[in-house]
Amino acid sequence: MILQRRLPVLGVVGYVSHGPVVVPDPGRAAVAHAVSTALADLGCRHLSGLFIQPPEGAQDISAHLLRLGFRPSVAGIAPAASIRIDLTRDVEEIRNGLTSSNRRRTRTCADRGIAVRLGCERDLPLVTDLLARTAAHQQFDPLSLDYQQSDHFAGRPARHR
Repeated sequence: MILQRRLPVLGVVGYVSHGPVVVPDPGRAAVAHAVSTALADLGCRHLSGLFIQPPEGAQDISAHLLRLGFRPSVAGIAPAASIRIDLTRDVEEIRNGLTSSNRRRTRTCADRGIAVRLGCERDLPLVTDLLARTAAHQQFDPLSLDYQQSDHFAGRPARHR
């Protein structure tokens, strides 16, 4: 997913946070090359700038992007408090990777009135509030409700105006 924003003077700028994600299998090199080339082409044709923050361990993708003219940067585009969890793993395997206090909290969250469920778009105001509280605690700028509801952020095709 490429998030796009129109910025004054610059025009439309895009960024990819923790991506592109490419499965580690025998065909990874060809896919990484093709995706990197497609991103570079998209950046040249349709955007004033494109910022890509590959996921951890994706040195092959970073190398492809560098060969295609991208430059290294220390600008982090994902929130500093982001964590990624591989949801293809078993729940107990995920829990075992947590600290002992977080393992205890996840096992007793229902006792404290916390319900875990699949969310939908009408949950965005709640997510926005939780993100704002986290941002205040972790000292980063939160995403606004309007921003999270935007077509590009939600992964929907853009509406033409």
